[in-house]
Amino acid sequence: MRRLRISKLAILAGAGFCLLAFLPVKISGPSMLPTLKEGEIRLTIPCFGNIKRNDLVLYPDPNTGATVVKRAVGLPGERVFLTDGDLYLDGQIYRRPILGPADLIPLVDVRGKEILKIFRFEGEGQAQWNENEELLVQGKASLSNVPMDGFLLDGQLIAGVHTASDLGIAIDFSLQKNGSLEIYLREGAQFFTFKLEGDSASLSLNGEELEKKKLEAPLSQGALFLVKADGQISAILDEKVLLGPADYESAPGQRMADGPNWPSPEQAGFGGKGFLVRRIQVGRDLFRHPTGTYGSSEVFQLGEGEYFLLGDNHLSEKSIDSRFYGSVSGSAIRRRIGPRLFRPSGGVE
Repeated sequence: MRRLRISKLAILAGAGFCLLAFLPVKISGPSMLPTLKEGEIRLTIPCFGNIKRNDLVLYPDPNTGATVVKRAVGLPGERVFLTDGDLYLDGQIYRRPILGPADLIPLVDVRGKEILKIFRFEGEGQAQWNENEELLVQGKASLSNVPMDGFLLDGQLIAGVHTASDLGIAIDFSLQKNGSLEIYLREGAQFFTFKLEGDSASLSLNGEELEKKKLEAPLSQGALFLVKADGQISAILDEKVLLGPADYESAPGQRMADGPNWPSPEQAGFGGKGFLVRRIQVGRDLFRHPTGTYGSSEVFQLGEGEYFLLGDNHLSEKSIDSRFYGSVSGSAIRRRIGPRLFRPSGGVE
Protein backbone atom coordinates (compact mmCIF):
# COMPACT_ATOMS: atom_id res chain seq x y z
CA MET A 1 0.00 0.00 0.00
CA ARG A 2 2.86 2.34 0.82
CA ARG A 3 4.42 1.78 -2.60
CA LEU A 4 1.03 2.40 -4.23
CA ARG A 5 0.66 5.72 -2.40
CA ILE A 6 4.18 6.77 -3.45
CA SER A 7 3.40 5.85 -7.07
CA LYS A 8 0.18 7.89 -7.01
CA LEU A 9 2.03 10.86 -5.53
CA ALA A 10 4.72 10.57 -8.19
CA ILE A 11 2.09 10.49 -10.94
CA LEU A 12 0.27 13.51 -9.49
CA ALA A 13 3.54 15.40 -9.09
CA GLY A 14 4.51 14.60 -12.69
CA ALA A 15 1.12 15.67 -13.98
CA GLY A 16 1.32 18.90 -11.99
CA PHE A 17 4.77 19.64 -13.40
CA CYS A 18 3.58 19.07 -16.96
CA LEU A 19 0.60 21.36 -16.46
CA LEU A 20 2.85 24.10 -15.15
CA ALA A 21 5.62 23.55 -17.70
CA PHE A 22 3.52 23.21 -20.87
CA LEU A 23 0.91 25.95 -20.72
CA PRO A 24 -1.42 26.55 -23.69
CA VAL A 25 -1.70 30.03 -25.18
CA LYS A 26 -4.16 31.43 -27.73
CA ILE A 27 -2.62 33.61 -30.44
CA SER A 28 -4.12 37.07 -30.89
CA GLY A 29 -3.22 39.65 -33.51
CA PRO A 30 -1.68 39.61 -37.01
CA SER A 31 1.98 40.40 -36.26
CA MET A 32 3.22 36.81 -36.64
CA LEU A 33 1.20 35.82 -39.71
CA PRO A 34 1.39 33.43 -41.45
CA THR A 35 3.64 31.59 -38.98
CA LEU A 36 1.07 31.96 -36.19
CA LYS A 37 -2.58 32.59 -36.96
CA GLU A 38 -5.22 34.50 -35.02
CA GLY A 39 -7.06 32.05 -32.77
CA GLU A 40 -4.38 29.36 -33.00
CA ILE A 41 -3.61 27.53 -29.76
CA ARG A 42 -0.03 26.50 -28.99
CA LEU A 43 1.72 24.87 -26.09
CA THR A 44 4.40 27.02 -24.51
CA ILE A 45 7.62 25.81 -22.91
CA PRO A 46 9.70 27.48 -20.19
CA CYS A 47 12.89 29.06 -21.55
CA PHE A 48 15.04 28.73 -18.41
CA GLY A 49 17.33 31.33 -19.99
CA ASN A 50 18.02 29.09 -22.99
CA ILE A 51 16.89 31.33 -25.88
CA LYS A 52 18.09 30.51 -29.39
CA ARG A 53 17.92 32.50 -32.59
CA ASN A 54 14.56 32.13 -34.38
CA ASP A 55 12.80 30.95 -31.21
CA LEU A 56 9.27 32.33 -30.97
CA VAL A 57 9.12 33.76 -27.46
CA LEU A 58 6.53 35.26 -25.12
CA TYR A 59 7.18 38.32 -22.96
CA PRO A 60 5.36 41.41 -21.65
CA ASP A 61 5.32 44.33 -24.09
CA PRO A 62 7.58 47.02 -22.53
CA ASN A 63 4.99 49.73 -23.26
CA THR A 64 1.66 48.05 -22.50
CA GLY A 65 2.53 45.04 -20.33
CA ALA A 66 0.39 42.80 -22.57
CA THR A 67 1.86 39.37 -23.33
CA VAL A 68 3.13 39.26 -26.91
CA VAL A 69 4.98 36.75 -29.11
CA LYS A 70 7.86 37.62 -31.46
CA ARG A 71 10.85 35.96 -33.11
CA ALA A 72 14.27 36.22 -31.44
CA VAL A 73 16.69 37.46 -34.14
CA GLY A 74 19.43 39.27 -32.19
CA LEU A 75 21.26 37.62 -29.28
CA PRO A 76 23.18 39.18 -26.34
CA GLY A 77 26.25 41.18 -27.32
CA GLU A 78 25.43 41.32 -31.05
CA ARG A 79 25.21 44.43 -33.22
CA VAL A 80 21.89 44.51 -35.13
CA PHE A 81 21.23 46.43 -38.33
CA LEU A 82 18.23 46.27 -40.71
CA THR A 83 18.50 47.48 -44.30
CA ASP A 84 16.61 46.76 -47.53
CA GLY A 85 14.67 43.96 -45.85
CA ASP A 86 17.79 42.11 -44.68
CA LEU A 87 19.11 41.45 -41.18
CA TYR A 88 22.78 42.11 -40.41
CA LEU A 89 24.47 40.79 -37.27
CA ASP A 90 27.93 42.05 -36.33
CA GLY A 91 28.35 43.50 -39.81
CA GLN A 92 27.47 40.26 -41.68
CA ILE A 93 24.22 39.46 -43.44
CA TYR A 94 22.26 36.79 -41.57
CA ARG A 95 21.16 33.83 -43.67
CA ARG A 96 18.39 31.67 -42.25
CA PRO A 97 18.69 27.93 -42.93
CA ILE A 98 16.38 27.25 -45.91
CA LEU A 99 16.09 23.64 -47.11
CA GLY A 100 12.55 23.53 -48.45
CA PRO A 101 9.36 25.53 -49.10
CA ALA A 102 8.29 25.05 -45.45
CA ASP A 103 11.14 27.41 -44.49
CA LEU A 104 9.66 30.24 -46.60
CA ILE A 105 6.57 32.43 -46.45
CA PRO A 106 4.13 30.62 -48.81
CA LEU A 107 2.87 32.41 -51.94
CA VAL A 108 1.77 29.55 -54.23
CA ASP A 109 0.83 25.93 -53.52
CA VAL A 110 -0.91 24.19 -56.43
CA ARG A 111 -1.53 20.62 -57.61
CA GLY A 112 -3.11 19.04 -60.64
CA LYS A 113 -5.02 21.26 -63.05
CA GLU A 114 -4.74 24.21 -60.64
CA ILE A 115 -1.15 24.59 -61.90
CA LEU A 116 -2.41 25.99 -65.22
CA LYS A 117 -4.40 28.67 -63.39
CA ILE A 118 -1.23 30.05 -61.79
CA PHE A 119 1.42 29.40 -64.47
CA ARG A 120 1.30 30.25 -68.17
CA PHE A 121 3.27 28.56 -70.96
CA GLU A 122 5.39 30.54 -73.37
CA GLY A 123 5.30 30.19 -77.16
CA GLU A 124 4.57 26.62 -78.22
CA GLY A 125 4.87 25.21 -74.72
CA GLN A 126 2.10 22.86 -73.67
CA ALA A 127 0.96 20.45 -70.99
CA GLN A 128 -1.14 17.30 -70.96
CA TRP A 129 -2.81 15.46 -68.10
CA ASN A 130 -2.55 11.78 -67.31
CA GLU A 131 -4.90 9.57 -65.33
CA ASN A 132 -3.05 10.40 -62.09
CA GLU A 133 -3.69 14.14 -62.44
CA GLU A 134 -0.03 14.73 -63.26
CA LEU A 135 1.04 17.43 -65.72
CA LEU A 136 3.21 16.22 -68.63
CA VAL A 137 5.30 19.21 -69.60
CA GLN A 138 6.82 20.25 -72.93
CA GLY A 139 8.18 23.80 -72.99
CA LYS A 140 8.53 26.62 -70.51
CA ALA A 141 6.08 28.23 -68.06
CA SER A 142 6.23 31.07 -65.55
CA LEU A 143 3.92 32.64 -62.97
CA SER A 144 1.04 34.47 -64.62
CA ASN A 145 1.50 37.43 -62.27
CA VAL A 146 4.56 38.99 -60.68
CA PRO A 147 4.64 37.66 -57.09
CA MET A 148 3.93 40.23 -54.39
CA ASP A 149 5.03 40.31 -50.74
CA GLY A 150 1.80 38.88 -49.30
CA PHE A 151 1.32 35.32 -48.08
CA LEU A 152 -0.85 32.25 -48.49
CA LEU A 153 -3.09 31.47 -45.53
CA ASP A 154 -5.42 28.45 -45.55
CA GLY A 155 -5.44 28.51 -49.35
CA GLN A 156 -6.27 32.23 -49.51
CA LEU A 157 -3.69 34.67 -50.89
CA ILE A 158 -3.37 37.72 -48.67
CA ALA A 159 -2.39 40.55 -51.00
CA GLY A 160 0.94 42.27 -50.61
CA VAL A 161 1.97 45.84 -51.37
CA HIS A 162 5.36 45.49 -53.06
CA THR A 163 7.03 42.89 -55.26
CA ALA A 164 8.27 39.83 -53.38
CA SER A 165 11.99 39.28 -52.90
CA ASP A 166 14.22 36.26 -52.25
CA LEU A 167 12.01 33.64 -53.87
CA GLY A 168 12.14 29.85 -53.85
CA ILE A 169 10.32 27.37 -56.08
CA ALA A 170 9.76 23.68 -55.33
CA ILE A 171 8.58 21.03 -57.81
CA ASP A 172 7.47 17.48 -57.03
CA PHE A 173 8.41 15.72 -60.29
CA SER A 174 8.94 12.48 -62.23
CA LEU A 175 11.24 12.28 -65.24
CA GLN A 176 10.45 10.11 -68.24
CA LYS A 177 13.20 8.40 -70.23
CA ASN A 178 15.36 11.02 -72.00
CA GLY A 179 13.41 13.77 -70.23
CA SER A 180 14.91 16.98 -68.83
CA LEU A 181 13.78 19.47 -66.22
CA GLU A 182 14.60 23.12 -65.59
CA ILE A 183 13.41 25.36 -62.78
CA TYR A 184 14.32 29.00 -62.70
CA LEU A 185 14.18 32.21 -60.71
CA ARG A 186 14.60 35.73 -62.08
CA GLU A 187 15.61 38.87 -60.22
CA GLY A 188 15.58 41.94 -62.46
CA ALA A 189 17.83 41.04 -65.41
CA GLN A 190 19.45 38.12 -63.57
CA PHE A 191 18.24 34.67 -64.63
CA PHE A 192 19.06 31.69 -62.36
CA THR A 193 18.51 28.21 -63.80
CA PHE A 194 18.80 24.71 -62.36
CA LYS A 195 18.85 21.99 -65.02
CA LEU A 196 18.53 18.25 -64.55
CA GLU A 197 19.20 15.97 -67.51
CA GLY A 198 20.29 12.35 -67.35
CA ASP A 199 22.99 12.02 -64.70
CA SER A 200 23.96 15.70 -64.88
CA ALA A 201 22.79 18.62 -62.71
CA SER A 202 23.86 22.22 -63.27
CA LEU A 203 23.28 25.68 -61.82
CA SER A 204 23.75 28.77 -63.99
CA LEU A 205 23.34 32.55 -63.97
CA ASN A 206 22.41 34.22 -67.26
CA GLY A 207 23.64 31.15 -69.13
CA GLU A 208 27.01 31.08 -67.39
CA GLU A 209 27.55 27.90 -65.42
CA LEU A 210 28.08 28.40 -61.67
CA GLU A 211 28.34 24.75 -60.70
CA LYS A 212 27.87 21.36 -62.30
CA LYS A 213 27.63 17.90 -60.77
CA LYS A 214 27.59 14.37 -62.15
CA LEU A 215 25.07 12.24 -60.31
CA GLU A 216 25.67 8.65 -59.29
CA ALA A 217 22.61 7.66 -61.33
CA PRO A 218 19.94 9.52 -63.33
CA LEU A 219 17.13 10.86 -61.15
CA SER A 220 13.68 9.55 -61.96
CA GLN A 221 11.67 11.45 -59.34
CA GLY A 222 11.92 13.64 -56.26
CA ALA A 223 11.28 17.10 -54.85
CA LEU A 224 13.53 19.82 -56.31
CA PHE A 225 13.85 23.21 -54.65
CA LEU A 226 15.65 26.25 -56.07
CA VAL A 227 16.05 29.19 -53.69
CA LYS A 228 17.82 32.54 -53.86
CA ALA A 229 18.06 34.51 -50.65
CA ASP A 230 20.47 36.99 -49.09
CA GLY A 231 22.92 36.92 -51.99
CA GLN A 232 23.13 33.13 -52.37
CA ILE A 233 21.51 30.61 -54.71
CA SER A 234 21.10 26.90 -53.90
CA ALA A 235 19.56 23.84 -55.55
CA ILE A 236 18.18 21.32 -53.08
CA LEU A 237 16.92 17.79 -53.67
CA ASP A 238 14.71 16.15 -51.04
CA GLU A 239 15.89 18.66 -48.39
CA LYS A 240 19.60 18.02 -49.09
CA VAL A 241 21.78 20.61 -50.83
CA LEU A 242 22.67 19.35 -54.32
CA LEU A 243 24.37 22.46 -55.79
CA GLY A 244 25.54 25.65 -54.11
CA PRO A 245 25.24 27.79 -52.23
CA ALA A 246 26.76 30.11 -54.84
CA ASP A 247 27.22 33.82 -54.14
CA TYR A 248 25.75 36.46 -56.43
CA GLU A 249 25.24 40.21 -56.35
CA SER A 250 21.62 41.26 -55.98
CA ALA A 251 20.10 43.36 -58.72
CA PRO A 252 19.67 47.05 -57.79
CA GLY A 253 16.19 47.83 -56.47
CA GLN A 254 14.12 50.97 -56.49
CA ARG A 255 14.67 53.49 -53.72
CA MET A 256 11.40 54.85 -52.34
CA ALA A 257 11.25 58.37 -50.94
CA ASP A 258 9.59 57.26 -47.71
CA GLY A 259 10.88 53.71 -47.28
CA PRO A 260 13.52 51.08 -47.91
CA ASN A 261 15.13 50.07 -51.18
CA TRP A 262 12.44 47.75 -52.54
CA PRO A 263 13.81 44.88 -54.64
CA SER A 264 13.57 44.45 -58.39
CA PRO A 265 10.59 42.40 -59.63
CA GLU A 266 11.17 38.65 -59.43
CA GLN A 267 9.73 35.66 -61.25
CA ALA A 268 9.67 31.87 -60.94
CA GLY A 269 9.01 29.11 -63.44
CA PHE A 270 9.85 25.72 -64.87
CA GLY A 271 10.49 24.07 -68.23
CA GLY A 272 11.96 21.15 -70.13
CA LYS A 273 10.55 18.08 -71.83
CA GLY A 274 9.24 14.70 -70.86
CA PHE A 275 8.63 15.26 -67.16
CA LEU A 276 5.59 15.03 -64.92
CA VAL A 277 4.63 17.62 -62.30
CA ARG A 278 2.46 16.78 -59.29
CA ARG A 279 2.83 19.86 -57.12
CA ILE A 280 4.47 23.31 -57.32
CA GLN A 281 5.16 25.66 -54.41
CA VAL A 282 6.57 29.18 -54.46
CA GLY A 283 7.56 31.14 -51.37
CA ARG A 284 9.58 34.15 -50.23
CA ASP A 285 12.02 34.86 -47.45
CA LEU A 286 11.12 36.99 -44.42
CA PHE A 287 11.35 40.73 -45.14
CA ARG A 288 12.80 42.74 -42.23
CA HIS A 289 11.21 46.15 -42.71
CA PRO A 290 13.67 48.82 -41.51
CA THR A 291 11.44 51.17 -39.53
CA GLY A 292 11.03 52.57 -36.02
CA THR A 293 13.52 54.28 -33.72
CA TYR A 294 15.79 51.24 -33.40
CA GLY A 295 15.31 49.61 -36.79
CA SER A 296 15.85 52.31 -39.38
CA SER A 297 18.75 54.54 -38.44
CA GLU A 298 21.96 52.92 -37.24
CA VAL A 299 23.50 49.79 -35.75
CA PHE A 300 21.88 48.77 -32.47
CA GLN A 301 24.20 47.28 -29.85
CA LEU A 302 22.71 44.59 -27.63
CA GLY A 303 23.99 44.39 -24.08
CA GLU A 304 24.50 41.39 -21.85
CA GLY A 305 21.29 39.40 -21.50
CA GLU A 306 19.47 41.51 -24.13
CA TYR A 307 17.57 40.30 -27.21
CA PHE A 308 16.26 41.90 -30.41
CA LEU A 309 12.76 40.59 -31.22
CA LEU A 310 10.76 40.99 -34.44
CA GLY A 311 7.33 40.08 -35.79
CA ASP A 312 7.16 38.01 -39.00
CA ASN A 313 4.41 40.00 -40.74
CA HIS A 314 5.95 43.18 -42.16
CA LEU A 315 2.57 44.10 -43.69
CA SER A 316 0.98 44.60 -40.28
CA GLU A 317 1.03 48.09 -38.78
CA LYS A 318 0.25 46.43 -35.44
CA SER A 319 3.61 44.65 -35.34
CA ILE A 320 5.26 46.70 -32.59
CA ASP A 321 8.55 45.09 -31.63
CA SER A 322 12.22 45.84 -30.92
CA ARG A 323 12.35 48.23 -33.86
CA PHE A 324 10.18 50.58 -31.78
CA TYR A 325 11.09 49.86 -28.14
CA GLY A 326 14.60 48.46 -28.43
CA SER A 327 16.02 45.41 -26.72
CA VAL A 328 14.18 43.09 -24.34
CA SER A 329 15.85 41.62 -21.27
CA GLY A 330 16.18 37.86 -21.16
CA SER A 331 14.73 37.92 -17.66
CA ALA A 332 11.43 39.14 -19.17
CA ILE A 333 11.31 36.26 -21.65
CA ARG A 334 9.81 33.38 -19.72
CA ARG A 335 8.42 31.01 -22.35
CA ARG A 336 8.76 30.01 -26.00
CA ILE A 337 6.18 28.71 -28.46
CA GLY A 338 5.94 24.93 -28.77
CA PRO A 339 3.74 22.46 -30.66
CA ARG A 340 0.39 23.42 -32.17
CA LEU A 341 -2.78 22.19 -30.47
CA PHE A 342 -5.36 23.87 -32.68
CA ARG A 343 -5.39 26.06 -35.80
CA PRO A 344 -8.69 27.57 -36.96
CA SER A 345 -9.70 27.47 -40.61
CA GLY A 346 -10.86 30.41 -42.67
CA GLY A 347 -9.36 33.78 -43.58
CA VAL A 348 -7.61 36.41 -41.54
CA GLU A 349 -9.71 37.72 -38.69
